Amino acid sequence: MHPAGGRRGAADRHTHQLLVGAILAFVGAVQLQQFGAAIYVANLVGVAMVREMGAMMTAIVMAGRTGASYAAQLGSMKVNQEIDALATTGIDPLEFLVLPRMIALSLMMPLLCLYADVLGILGGAAVASACCICRSRPTSSRLLAPSTSATWSGACSKPQCTAC
Repeated sequence: MHPAGGRRGAADRHTHQLLVGAILAFVGAVQLQQFGAAIYVANLVGVAMVREMGAMMTAIVMAGRTGASYAAQLGSMKVNQEIDALATTGIDPLEFLVLPRMIALSLMMPLLCLYADVLGILGGAAVASACCICRSRPTSSRLLAPSTSATWSGACSKPQCTAC
């Protein structure tokens, strides 16, 4: 296994989850703006990522990437007769090679799902803030003087923006 394989795989997963959240926010914003409900884009992205999309996309990426990696490693070990050598020495190849990988994968999947949820929500937040969908007046400006909220309300000059 390549020592940088985990880092390269992590970058792929980061990009996938950010883009899933961004696409979900963009598509949802386009549809919800037709009904004047663009403020609910944040709810849409949050609920969809936490309930379905985060776990589903993590499972798809991990099944494809990790499954291919495991199959390639075990296949090359079979060709090099390393599995036969383990069996000859009395070590069960299934317990020694497959079981630790499956335990590690089952322990890390919940953490990767949570991480995917957070990244997807951040991707949706980036699209929502860039399109000025969900920000009529930020919470921090409510705590400050009322004059600071005027700078936020003029931040979006897009004609389709009705929230600002």
